[in-house]
Amino acid sequence: MEQMEQLKLLMNYTIFHIGIYLTLSGLMVSLLGVDAFKKRTEAMVPYLVVALICFMVAGIFGGLIASNIPYFERFADFTQAWIGPWFATKLLPASFCMTIEHSAFWLGLIVFLFGFWRTGRQL
Repeated sequence: MEQMEQLKLLMNYTIFHIGIYLTLSGLMVSLLGVDAFKKRTEAMVPYLVVALICFMVAGIFGGLIASNIPYFERFADFTQAWIGPWFATKLLPASFCMTIEHSAFWLGLIVFLFGFWRTGRQL
């Protein structure tokens, strides 16, 4: 596959993920206001906070990835580069940022689902 095509796919993939993080965060917060979940609301708060923090971290790293992709012409160059939020601050390897983005998302989702399951058993 052409290197530029891989970069385009990574950009689309990352943008899609950022949209998922925002959508799921809004959904999780709105569940707290639904009458059917009023008994769970207080017990869910710690799980929800952890999950939202994880989604925020995933979104930050997703934004970092997406904002740096346009500066590269080859996928291999991007994955081996150090990137950062400003031009002069190349603080983290891009591959590390991609790993943190995925890990934070899945950890947040697992924490939320575990909390949802756990609080449902307490009712």
